[in-house]
Amino acid sequence: MFFHICLILIVLIESLILFQVNHSTYIKKIYLTIIFIQLFIISAFRSEDIGNDTKIYLELFDNLANGSNILNYLLRYEIGFLSYTKILTIFTSNHYILNIISSLIILTIIFYVINNNLKYVWLAILLFLNLRFFYMSLNILRQFIAISILFYSLNYIYKGNLIRFLLLVLLASTFHITSILFLPVYTFRNFRINKKLILIFLFIGVAFFITLPYLIDFVFSVFPRFSIYQNSKYFTEGIKLASFINLLIYIFLITIFAFAYRSASFSSEEDIKKINVLFYIVYIGILLNFISINLNLIDRIVIYFTFFNILLIPKILELHSNKLVANSLAFLIIFTTTIYNLSILYFRPEWNHVYPYKFFWQ
Repeated sequence: MFFHICLILIVLIESLILFQVNHSTYIKKIYLTIIFIQLFIISAFRSEDIGNDTKIYLELFDNLANGSNILNYLLRYEIGFLSYTKILTIFTSNHYILNIISSLIILTIIFYVINNNLKYVWLAILLFLNLRFFYMSLNILRQFIAISILFYSLNYIYKGNLIRFLLLVLLASTFHITSILFLPVYTFRNFRINKKLILIFLFIGVAFFITLPYLIDFVFSVFPRFSIYQNSKYFTEGIKLASFINLLIYIFLITIFAFAYRSASFSSEEDIKKINVLFYIVYIGILLNFISINLNLIDRIVIYFTFFNILLIPKILELHSNKLVANSLAFLIIFTTTIYNLSILYFRPEWNHVYPYKFFWQ
């Protein structure tokens, strides 16, 4: 616990220092480089006991390094991840290389997108940490490679480059098949933020939430082999609690967005387009999070969308016409999300299994 508190405080102090100085490109790069190195060390050199799935992936690496055919694992893992892992075994038999290279890929892409899209990079980094996405990356490695690829695809949504967007989504799906569900996001570039469309999505979300138990029963009756999941962790109250708590924090953030949006000063059509796209990505994520209270299995899909909070919230505050109000909202967000993060670390340390932290040599 002490380790994570220190990490949060260090990043918070570094972010406050950046806030006080000029937001020049040079200063931003220095800040991002310092934070990158810190997070990379924690992620790359973690013990196999950090993260629920880490040990499983390292065992897969060992099996492939010892000559196992990747075709033997196609029912459990996607071909892209298997090929990527197999390639790494060519260079070394030390399975920790998987954590090192994966951490490099994930953090590099995320930091690159943040740097290219925001001035308030410090707020994005704090949200990345306090919304616990960093901790998730220590756990669901395969999915977070896919998330980082989808994060990078955002630029092609903005530009209207459908081919490159599709290629990136397909690439992401070779690491985690569920990322294919990100495909409809491309259509969001044609949406405008308006009450009618928001209410339509809300109605669909609520209807799906109400009918989901019946849909699940129907699936189990048609496909009995899936009924083994009925008594799994995905239907337990403890796991559903995580969905509910996450929903509250996301509602808080979208409320802040709604308040700030009313006073946003858009200098270009491009800014409007970016906010529209980011809003609907996050909004769909919140609706899916609401639905996941009935079925936590959906929670894995939620992350693809709610992850974009780390761009949406800083971006709308950048565009706020009153910088004093924007900064006040930013500090309210920092305070609230820090309490959220520390509370989970203290009361639910088993979530993502990142506590107590250990390096692989310990």
